[in-house]
Amino acid sequence: MAANYPNQHFLTGNVIIADNVVDALAKRARLVTSIDTLLQQTRLVHAPRYGDTVVKVIQETVAKFPDLAKVTRETQAAEKQQKILDAAAFKELRSHLVKVFDGCYDAVYSEVETLPEDLPLGCKRKNPKRPRQRFQLFLKLPRNDFFPDYYQLIPEPISMTMIKSLSQKATHYTTLEEYCKAWHLMFDNTRRYNIDGSQVYEEPDCLQRP
Repeated sequence: MAANYPNQHFLTGNVIIADNVVDALAKRARLVTSIDTLLQQTRLVHAPRYGDTVVKVIQETVAKFPDLAKVTRETQAAEKQQKILDAAAFKELRSHLVKVFDGCYDAVYSEVETLPEDLPLGCKRKNPKRPRQRFQLFLKLPRNDFFPDYYQLIPEPISMTMIKSLSQKATHYTTLEEYCKAWHLMFDNTRRYNIDGSQVYEEPDCLQRP
């Protein structure tokens, strides 16, 4: 076109493209992707000769000025899709974590004290069919009115009941590491409050063994 019309500027000349045609194309520029769509938007006498060039120039110009509304819609759609994927992944992870949490809790809950076979007769329990369940020491926190010093010495009191309740909240223990940390804290609190060498002090060792 520059060779045929050296003194004219594309999209402003009156010979190749009239001003009203330019205005019409400018309003619908993003719809022009081929000669067919070009002719759907306006009448262009020189379409057979210059149609491809006009389409190319329009597309190059449009590329320099992104459709902000379209970009916003695409961004929002991508973010929405990502949220859906994240929610599905979290749901699957949460399902696996809950199984592990419940298994860990049940393992501690079912742990019982085993008495030696050669225990002296006077030391044997009256009801040997019901061995002592180790979890009883950790199920609930000590009563504040009976053990006020416990809450002065222990900055982060926690019990099995609290761990169970917190583990049922999807936003609390989000990793296995966080869950295990809560159990270790509970056992460490027991050792911190009780006398070294006492049965209560050594009870966590029985529950923390692999």
